[in-house]
Amino acid sequence: MAFMSAEPIKPGVCPKNNLEDSMFGVCAELCSQDDDCPDNQKCCSNGCGHQCMVPYAGKPGSCPKILGEGLCVEMCSQDDDCPTNKKCCSNGCGHECMAPYKGKPGMCLKLNLC
Repeated sequence: MAFMSAEPIKPGVCPKNNLEDSMFGVCAELCSQDDDCPDNQKCCSNGCGHQCMVPYAGKPGSCPKILGEGLCVEMCSQDDDCPTNKKCCSNGCGHECMAPYKGKPGMCLKLNLC
């Protein structure tokens, strides 16, 4: 059975595989999409197959809007790779640590220009 990548439907990010520890999971396809997993678990790679795992929530905030194209280098793969409150964000080609976008609280006023 071939693994078909599906759009993620549950929030969060799959935990990072720690290849330095040579920890590999069961070499079986125990799920093929998030819907196959109970509760908030996601269908994630375990280094050899796919299984249901509790997602990594990531750091608060959103990645800033991409303006142009950055370096085509993968400098991070998830928020934990970044210092302090920075998030791992797409730069238009690769990924790098960036300060999260912080919108201003409240609502914009509607102007009546008639």
